[in-house]
Amino acid sequence: MDIIIEESDVKEKTSAEEERDPLNKPIDDTDEIFAYVNRLISNAEKRGDEFIIITAERIHTDLNLRGDYPAVCDAMRRAIRRGDVILHEVSPDDYSTLEIKYVLR
Repeated sequence: MDIIIEESDVKEKTSAEEERDPLNKPIDDTDEIFAYVNRLISNAEKRGDEFIIITAERIHTDLNLRGDYPAVCDAMRRAIRRGDVILHEVSPDDYSTLEIKYVLR
């Protein structure tokens, strides 16, 4: 039986602000966003969760990004592995709707 993990259940113990560099420079690099997505996945694996559902909007909000939805979507897609499922694809006018279920091993 699958357990749906709510976004509030997978919130990092440290804030996204603390994840940034010491100068609190805004994240503007897809690699940094990708690393954050992987940390969320890794934390869910460590908790023993069966899967984690992540939305582009959540990542965008967590990292306090401005207008970087294409980079967020790219990073989320890069994190996809065999067995993961895109639950909701982006629409042409709204990148925030990307939602991916990452199945944990």
